[in-house]
Amino acid sequence: MADGSADIGELVGATMSGAQSLATDDRLLWLRRLVVLTAAVEVAVGLLHFAMPAFFDRADGLHTLVDSEKDFVLLVTFSTGILLMAFGFVGLLLARSVDRYQAALYPYLLTKTCLWAARLGLEILFPVGLDLFWIEPFTMVAMPGMVLEFLLFVVAAVMAKRLVNSRVPADRASIL
Repeated sequence: MADGSADIGELVGATMSGAQSLATDDRLLWLRRLVVLTAAVEVAVGLLHFAMPAFFDRADGLHTLVDSEKDFVLLVTFSTGILLMAFGFVGLLLARSVDRYQAALYPYLLTKTCLWAARLGLEILFPVGLDLFWIEPFTMVAMPGMVLEFLLFVVAAVMAKRLVNSRVPADRASIL
Protein backbone atom coordinates (compact mmCIF):
# COMPACT_ATOMS: atom_id res chain seq x y z
CA MET A 1 0.00 0.00 0.00
CA ALA A 2 1.09 3.54 -0.70
CA ASP A 3 0.88 4.76 2.93
CA GLY A 4 3.33 2.08 4.14
CA SER A 5 0.79 -0.05 6.00
CA ALA A 6 0.68 -3.78 5.36
CA ASP A 7 -2.20 -5.25 3.39
CA ILE A 8 -4.29 -8.11 4.76
CA GLY A 9 -2.53 -10.71 2.59
CA GLU A 10 0.85 -9.86 4.08
CA LEU A 11 -0.54 -10.03 7.62
CA VAL A 12 -2.19 -13.42 7.02
CA GLY A 13 0.97 -14.76 5.39
CA ALA A 14 3.12 -13.57 8.30
CA THR A 15 0.72 -15.06 10.85
CA MET A 16 0.61 -18.43 9.07
CA SER A 17 4.38 -18.46 8.74
CA GLY A 18 4.74 -17.76 12.47
CA ALA A 19 2.28 -20.54 13.37
CA GLN A 20 4.08 -22.96 11.06
CA SER A 21 7.39 -22.02 12.69
CA LEU A 22 5.92 -22.56 16.16
CA ALA A 23 4.61 -26.00 15.20
CA THR A 24 8.01 -26.93 13.78
CA ASP A 25 9.73 -25.64 16.92
CA ASP A 26 7.43 -27.80 19.08
CA ARG A 27 8.14 -30.86 16.95
CA LEU A 28 11.88 -30.19 17.13
CA LEU A 29 11.65 -29.90 20.91
CA TRP A 30 9.80 -33.23 21.22
CA LEU A 31 12.20 -34.90 18.81
CA ARG A 32 15.15 -33.56 20.80
CA ARG A 33 13.64 -34.95 24.02
CA LEU A 34 13.02 -38.33 22.43
CA VAL A 35 16.55 -38.54 21.02
CA VAL A 36 17.98 -37.60 24.45
CA LEU A 37 15.86 -40.32 26.08
CA THR A 38 16.92 -43.03 23.62
CA ALA A 39 20.56 -41.96 23.88
CA ALA A 40 20.47 -41.92 27.69
CA VAL A 41 19.00 -45.43 27.73
CA GLU A 42 21.75 -46.63 25.40
CA VAL A 43 24.48 -45.11 27.58
CA ALA A 44 22.92 -46.68 30.69
CA VAL A 45 22.65 -50.11 29.03
CA GLY A 46 26.23 -49.73 27.83
CA LEU A 47 27.37 -49.05 31.39
CA LEU A 48 25.45 -52.12 32.60
CA HIS A 49 27.53 -54.24 30.24
CA PHE A 50 30.61 -53.32 32.28
CA ALA A 51 28.92 -54.66 35.43
CA MET A 52 27.86 -57.96 33.83
CA PRO A 53 31.19 -59.78 34.33
CA ALA A 54 30.74 -59.47 38.09
CA PHE A 55 27.75 -61.82 37.72
CA PHE A 56 29.46 -64.34 35.45
CA ASP A 57 30.56 -66.45 38.44
CA ARG A 58 26.91 -66.96 39.34
CA ALA A 59 26.04 -68.26 35.86
CA ASP A 60 26.19 -72.04 35.71
CA GLY A 61 27.08 -72.31 32.03
CA LEU A 62 30.10 -70.01 32.19
CA HIS A 63 31.91 -72.23 34.70
CA THR A 64 32.44 -74.84 31.99
CA LEU A 65 34.32 -72.45 29.71
CA VAL A 66 38.10 -72.49 29.47
CA ASP A 67 39.98 -69.26 30.10
CA SER A 68 40.31 -68.33 26.42
CA GLU A 69 36.55 -68.78 25.95
CA LYS A 70 35.84 -66.66 29.04
CA ASP A 71 38.14 -63.98 27.62
CA PHE A 72 36.12 -64.01 24.41
CA VAL A 73 32.86 -63.59 26.34
CA LEU A 74 34.42 -60.65 28.23
CA LEU A 75 35.64 -59.10 24.99
CA VAL A 76 32.18 -59.32 23.42
CA THR A 77 30.50 -57.98 26.56
CA PHE A 78 32.84 -55.01 26.92
CA SER A 79 32.78 -54.28 23.17
CA THR A 80 28.99 -54.22 23.23
CA GLY A 81 29.10 -51.82 26.18
CA ILE A 82 31.54 -49.53 24.39
CA LEU A 83 29.44 -49.50 21.20
CA LEU A 84 26.21 -48.80 23.09
CA MET A 85 27.85 -45.92 24.93
CA ALA A 86 29.37 -44.54 21.72
CA PHE A 87 26.02 -44.65 19.89
CA GLY A 88 24.37 -43.05 22.91
CA PHE A 89 26.89 -40.20 22.96
CA VAL A 90 26.44 -39.65 19.22
CA GLY A 91 22.69 -39.44 19.84
CA LEU A 92 23.25 -36.88 22.62
CA LEU A 93 25.44 -34.80 20.32
CA LEU A 94 22.85 -34.91 17.54
CA ALA A 95 20.11 -33.97 20.02
CA ARG A 96 21.96 -30.79 20.96
CA SER A 97 21.40 -29.42 17.46
CA VAL A 98 18.39 -31.27 16.08
CA ASP A 99 17.41 -28.28 13.97
CA ARG A 100 20.85 -28.12 12.34
CA TYR A 101 21.27 -31.88 11.83
CA GLN A 102 17.76 -32.86 10.74
CA ALA A 103 18.98 -34.43 7.50
CA ALA A 104 21.61 -36.54 9.33
CA LEU A 105 19.30 -37.41 12.20
CA TYR A 106 16.80 -39.42 10.16
CA PRO A 107 19.35 -41.90 8.71
CA TYR A 108 20.93 -42.22 12.15
CA LEU A 109 17.58 -42.99 13.80
CA LEU A 110 16.58 -45.35 11.00
CA THR A 111 19.88 -47.22 11.41
CA LYS A 112 19.39 -47.44 15.17
CA THR A 113 15.83 -48.70 14.65
CA CYS A 114 17.15 -51.47 12.41
CA LEU A 115 19.89 -52.35 14.90
CA TRP A 116 17.41 -52.65 17.77
CA ALA A 117 15.07 -54.72 15.58
CA ALA A 118 17.98 -57.06 14.83
CA ARG A 119 18.87 -57.23 18.53
CA LEU A 120 15.28 -58.13 19.36
CA GLY A 121 15.31 -60.84 16.71
CA LEU A 122 18.54 -62.27 18.11
CA GLU A 123 17.10 -62.25 21.63
CA ILE A 124 14.10 -64.23 20.38
CA LEU A 125 16.35 -66.74 18.59
CA PHE A 126 18.95 -66.97 21.37
CA PRO A 127 17.37 -65.92 24.68
CA VAL A 128 19.73 -65.07 27.52
CA GLY A 129 19.09 -67.79 30.06
CA LEU A 130 21.76 -66.59 32.48
CA ASP A 131 21.26 -65.27 35.98
CA LEU A 132 22.36 -61.65 35.63
CA PHE A 133 21.71 -58.89 38.15
CA TRP A 134 19.89 -61.41 40.37
CA ILE A 135 17.31 -62.03 37.63
CA GLU A 136 16.86 -65.46 36.08
CA PRO A 137 16.30 -65.77 33.19
CA PHE A 138 17.59 -62.33 32.25
CA THR A 139 15.54 -62.34 29.04
CA MET A 140 12.44 -61.61 31.13
CA VAL A 141 13.83 -58.13 31.86
CA ALA A 142 15.92 -57.57 28.75
CA MET A 143 13.16 -58.28 26.21
CA PRO A 144 10.63 -55.66 27.41
CA GLY A 145 13.42 -53.09 27.67
CA MET A 146 14.55 -53.82 24.11
CA VAL A 147 10.99 -53.59 22.82
CA LEU A 148 10.59 -50.20 24.52
CA GLU A 149 13.89 -48.88 23.13
CA PHE A 150 12.98 -50.16 19.65
CA LEU A 151 9.58 -48.44 19.79
CA LEU A 152 11.16 -45.18 20.98
CA PHE A 153 13.51 -45.29 17.99
CA VAL A 154 10.60 -46.01 15.63
CA VAL A 155 8.71 -42.96 16.90
CA ALA A 156 11.83 -40.78 16.75
CA ALA A 157 12.63 -41.92 13.18
CA VAL A 158 9.07 -41.21 12.03
CA MET A 159 9.17 -37.76 13.66
CA ALA A 160 12.53 -36.99 12.05
CA LYS A 161 11.31 -38.12 8.63
CA ARG A 162 8.21 -35.93 8.89
CA LEU A 163 10.34 -32.94 9.87
CA VAL A 164 12.70 -33.50 6.95
CA ASN A 165 9.73 -33.81 4.57
CA SER A 166 8.06 -30.67 5.96
CA ARG A 167 11.07 -28.42 5.45
CA VAL A 168 10.59 -25.80 2.77
CA PRO A 169 13.65 -25.22 0.59
CA ALA A 170 15.03 -21.69 0.93
CA ASP A 171 14.58 -20.92 -2.79
CA ARG A 172 10.84 -21.73 -2.53
CA ALA A 173 10.24 -19.87 0.75
CA SER A 174 9.66 -16.53 -0.97
CA ILE A 175 6.95 -18.06 -3.21
CA LEU A 176 4.92 -19.24 -0.21
